Amino acid sequence: VQRFCKANAGLFRNCEISIHNPAGTPFSYRINPTLFDIFLMNILTNAVKYNASDVPRVDIRFLPEKKRLKVQFEDNGIGIEKSEVKKIFRKFYRPGPANDLTARGTGLGLYMVEQIAKIHKGEVSAQSEGTGKGSVIILTLPFRLQPAG
Repeated sequence: VQRFCKANAGLFRNCEISIHNPAGTPFSYRINPTLFDIFLMNILTNAVKYNASDVPRVDIRFLPEKKRLKVQFEDNGIGIEKSEVKKIFRKFYRPGPANDLTARGTGLGLYMVEQIAKIHKGEVSAQSEGTGKGSVIILTLPFRLQPAG
C-alpha cells in the first residue's frame, strides 16, 4: 500500500492519504501486485471523485484479528445512502436515479474491487452513516498472525 501511494503520489497530490498500522509490524500477504494496484486505484480514485471537501482525505487502517486482517479505507467524501450500501459492488451499478446521466463512471470500479478481493480469498464491504458522512470500504483477508520470535 505504501509503495502504491508513493508511486502514484502525483495522482493524489491534492489529497491527504494516511496509512495507520496500530500493530506497528509489517504484514506479509501473498497478492497479485497488478490486481492489487487496480484494487487500490479504484478505492482511492472513488474516495477523491465522490468528495466535495476542499481536501479529500483517506485513512487506511490495518487491523489484525486472530484469523483475518481488515484493511479499512475511510474517506471524508459524500457518503453512501444506507439503501445503496449493499448495491454498490454490483456490476454496472451506479447510485442515484436511473435517468440521472450525470453519474460519473461505468459502474465497474467497485465490482472489480469485489472480484479482486475474491481472487485474494477475501471479501469487501462498505459502511456509511449516509449522505455527507463519508464512507468506509473494508477489505477482509484470511490471515494468521505469526508469533514473534
